[in-house]
Amino acid sequence: MEIVDKYLNILQEQYNPSVATTNIHGEYQNAWTECFDSKCSKETDNKYTKNYCKTECKIAAANAAITRLNAQSSNCTGTRDPKKCIDSLRSATDSYKDKITSAREMQDTIASKEAEFRRKEVEV
Repeated sequence: MEIVDKYLNILQEQYNPSVATTNIHGEYQNAWTECFDSKCSKETDNKYTKNYCKTECKIAAANAAITRLNAQSSNCTGTRDPKKCIDSLRSATDSYKDKITSAREMQDTIASKEAEFRRKEVEV
């Protein structure tokens, strides 16, 4: 039984990238929603401004998540398979980069729709 306890202690002490990425994803969700609540929810000007602000919050939160994930790579050296650990973190980083790209595309769409809305407003 003593050997099993030692083995379990060793396993618990090892770095687990999936736990880290899950925690970082939770922080990402909290960060952009808190940003939205504090900055964007008061935007009653129009829905375009509010949505644009929301995407800015998502971009800022994704950048913070990428920074956190990059900092985690040093923890992979003590794992059983450091390459797999780093690949896992890189995959998570890539997903946040995709979120940033998607949010920027959304911002372009929002800006063009708002411009069209303003143009129609002037015509009337």
